[in-house]
Amino acid sequence: MPVGTIAGHLRSIGALSSVRPVSIEISQETIESDKRLRDLARSKGLRQPSFADCIILSFARVLGERVVTADRHFQGLSETVWIGD
Repeated sequence: MPVGTIAGHLRSIGALSSVRPVSIEISQETIESDKRLRDLARSKGLRQPSFADCIILSFARVLGERVVTADRHFQGLSETVWIGD
């Protein structure tokens, strides 16, 4: 992918995104999200999820949002809009 295209995509992501602090509530939810994602990964035979996956799921749960993804760690979760396959 040409560098100009990557920079354009990053600018678009930045314009459409907001940065939120990691609150105590998010931190506490991360513990539950980590357990949930690890259990799912084990049952699906996937590698263990990253810490970023746990944080992303925590934000979605606390903020009542959805995760748009093709990452199999999130497949089947109510917080997921699945775009894979």
